[in-house]
Amino acid sequence: MGVRRLICFRRRRWSRYLCLLVFATVIYFIFQGTYLRALNNNSTDKLEIDGGDSIKVKHEKSLTILGVRSDDLLHYVPDKDGMFHCIDGSAKVPMRAVNDEYCDCPLDGSDEPGTDACPHARFYCEHNSKFLPSGKVNDGICDCCDGSDEWKIGLASVKVKGFPLSDVIQHAPCVDTCSKLVDREREDQRVRQIGLRLKQQYIARAQGHLSKNSQDIYGKQGEFYQLSKECFDHADYAASYHICPFNKVEQTQNGHMFKLGSKGQWDTSRVDKLVLVMMGGDRRGCPGDGRRTEIEFSCGLSNSITKLFEEEKCVYTVHFLTPAAC
Repeated sequence: MGVRRLICFRRRRWSRYLCLLVFATVIYFIFQGTYLRALNNNSTDKLEIDGGDSIKVKHEKSLTILGVRSDDLLHYVPDKDGMFHCIDGSAKVPMRAVNDEYCDCPLDGSDEPGTDACPHARFYCEHNSKFLPSGKVNDGICDCCDGSDEWKIGLASVKVKGFPLSDVIQHAPCVDTCSKLVDREREDQRVRQIGLRLKQQYIARAQGHLSKNSQDIYGKQGEFYQLSKECFDHADYAASYHICPFNKVEQTQNGHMFKLGSKGQWDTSRVDKLVLVMMGGDRRGCPGDGRRTEIEFSCGLSNSITKLFEEEKCVYTVHFLTPAAC
């Protein structure tokens, strides 16, 4: 009887030990998982006190600096003392001074990429892949498709209160239009592909009609020659216009006809746009050399005028779509 009790006691004791061991193992793994999550969440703080190359890798994964291109984030890794160095090397400040709306790097504005505190700073729109001057940050106008440049919604909305809206200009609070931007880019690509095929037809029609002197006037391959043989009419609420590219531009208003330009030459200073300047217009009521018209050509599937406006007194701007510009 005594031996039996002793065996049962030992069995119960080992069962207790086994249960305690399993319980301790579970607690250990729970603790480890919690610790690793906390370490991952606080990786930015860890970077400021540790050293070595491994810091940069961890910091790049977790760091987000408003207004900075992802390729440039390396410049925003703090040193071992937690300091940020101006990219031009002119000064260093605590990391918390980045985007604090006080300009510590006045020469390059690198400490304020996400605010308008530095006049030479630039804000990067990640989804648009473009830079904005710092003055456009929180100015109430949505320049980034995701609205990230207008992060001070309350202040930005006040700045544009009462300003008219348009199809082009969107006021804060911004609506994310990045998906529409992608669709528009795809459509633009489709138009360019078709437009390039149409452009070849324009070039073929110019063959035999161009002299050595006229090649530069009508484009490198004579693609604008066909437009020089056509005229286009446009009207708005105030006046009507008769536009013959490379020849003449006329305006009729209140029964009076005004010449807005003749002939034409390319504005070679506008490397990003095709702009034909037609000068020698009517001088009545105009300063300087009189009226002139600037025709901005863009890629399109047909010849059409999309917009015409008087940009400044006696200077007229025409937005013109044509396959010749593709």
